[in-house]
Amino acid sequence: MTSVLPQSKKGPHKHFIRQGCFVCVSGNVKVVIKQDDEFHEYFSGKDYDYQVIIVPRGVPALIVNESKNEEALLLNLP
Repeated sequence: MTSVLPQSKKGPHKHFIRQGCFVCVSGNVKVVIKQDDEFHEYFSGKDYDYQVIIVPRGVPALIVNESKNEEALLLNLP
């Protein structure tokens, strides 16, 4: 479980051994990944039907909570 405070960021982090499998279970997050020299944004949480975001192994991911007052909680599963 990872928490991200309002208006805060975690990362970017790169997993070398496994892929990342993120789902925001409380609040909302934006996950930004850089792949092939391009940035891609994905969203998860209550406003996004708790979308599962898969980040391939070796790809950096930045988790952003843009809320002004709600902490976000994420599961990061292998």
